[in-house]
Amino acid sequence: MLASTTKRAHKMHASYTICCGPPSDALASADFCIGKLKSDASGTQFVLYGPGVNAQKISLWDDERDELDQQQMVARQQLAAVSYARTVVGRRKMLLPTYGPRAMSCEVVTAEHQSRARSLHNKPPEWDAGTQAWVLDFHGRAPTVSSKNFQLCLDGSGDVVLQLGKVGRNAFTVDYSWPLSGLQAFGIALSAFDQKRSKS
Repeated sequence: MLASTTKRAHKMHASYTICCGPPSDALASADFCIGKLKSDASGTQFVLYGPGVNAQKISLWDDERDELDQQQMVARQQLAAVSYARTVVGRRKMLLPTYGPRAMSCEVVTAEHQSRARSLHNKPPEWDAGTQAWVLDFHGRAPTVSSKNFQLCLDGSGDVVLQLGKVGRNAFTVDYSWPLSGLQAFGIALSAFDQKRSKS
């Protein structure tokens, strides 16, 4: 899946429009939009939506609106929610426990379980006596150390279903598997790059 995003900073939150294809003003239109990621004011809570229109806006539109337009309007669905532990001061990117990567959790809605969200959690790091540090095994997919690197597992399982790893200057790789879709993986990974300050 080739996707790009455009960020819009609002007074109390940030929103990212996710589109098919490379970055372009033209692609930011509704015709190419496949999803949106929105943060709260603290930058620690994110919600990922699929394509469609805000359901609240649909209910506010006039009855006089073209009937065909009304038939084409589809209310967007929530696909995932991402939560990061709050910092006491400073930027959210400093959410690093002393034993490993930032604390985060996710709730995702899958095609097979639309009525019940699946929970994801950080994979706990292991102590490496050689380097005297807590480490995660990315199997060569994260050769560069970064506070953004993470691995997520399904609750009740140690199997990694999503990982984000830095591979070079301003370059990251995202690996994902069932039950996540490409859009969900892209949106969850995108939340790691938001640099808004959290409030204590």
